[in-house]
Amino acid sequence: MYEQFIELTDQIFWDGYAAKLAAEDPVKFRFEFNEFLNTYENDDRQNVFTGENYD
Repeated sequence: MYEQFIELTDQIFWDGYAAKLAAEDPVKFRFEFNEFLNTYENDDRQNVFTGENYD
């Protein structure tokens, strides 16, 4: 998931943004990464957009 977070963040902003954020503001980087994980690693495997289950 870490690689996906880096890739998505760089696509949203600019190439290298995630590395720059990690170096300049590691607390914000960790917060953003945790938010990403909370959104995309839903324990009940529920689609966060539609509410449908994947099981």
